[in-house]
Amino acid sequence: MKKIFFPLLSLLLLTSCSKDPSACFTAPDEAEINEPIEFINCSVDATGYYWWFDDNDTSNEVNPVKSFSTAGTHLVYLTAYGRNSVIQSKYNRTIRIVRRYIDSIRIRSLAFQNWDADGTGPDLQLIYGSDASKSNLSSREFPDILPPDLPVSIKPFKQVELTDTTWHFTLIDRDGALADTIVTWRFNPVEYGRSEPFVIEKNGHTMELSFYFE
Repeated sequence: MKKIFFPLLSLLLLTSCSKDPSACFTAPDEAEINEPIEFINCSVDATGYYWWFDDNDTSNEVNPVKSFSTAGTHLVYLTAYGRNSVIQSKYNRTIRIVRRYIDSIRIRSLAFQNWDADGTGPDLQLIYGSDASKSNLSSREFPDILPPDLPVSIKPFKQVELTDTTWHFTLIDRDGALADTIVTWRFNPVEYGRSEPFVIEKNGHTMELSFYFE
């Protein structure tokens, strides 16, 4: 009997001392569309995990990395499993997924020359868009710009989403139907992070891009 009793007693004591799992994770409150999000698992006394995201994606990783392709409020569930994968603890929270939009564009400086034959400054116009788009956007014209007129502030005529691709911003000197290119800035605005305004300089010409999330 002793050979049977003591192993059973040890098993009962081990089982009674095992703690139930407590599910927990942290994640940012907000992220951009297609931005990788790291979910940090802070669960205790768990032996396995099951993640469910409201786009029907799932994971069994401890700390999964995931992105969402649609804007809005997304729900994330974590189930933490304890001994024998029977005892469970659940935790959930929401994450707001947003889009990035142009707020304003400022031409801060130009490598100035007398662009027009009469000695006046250039008639500035900005042509811009993503390289993936088949159409461009354009600002109004700013006639006869001289150094004291800088910076020139440009507001989009409509809401313009900054997508995760290469964009071009071409500053031209407009002369009726003719136009001379002053400078073209080309970059992916999403790669520069969420801090703004973003400033880019090329050949003495400086542009400032401000944006907002919604």
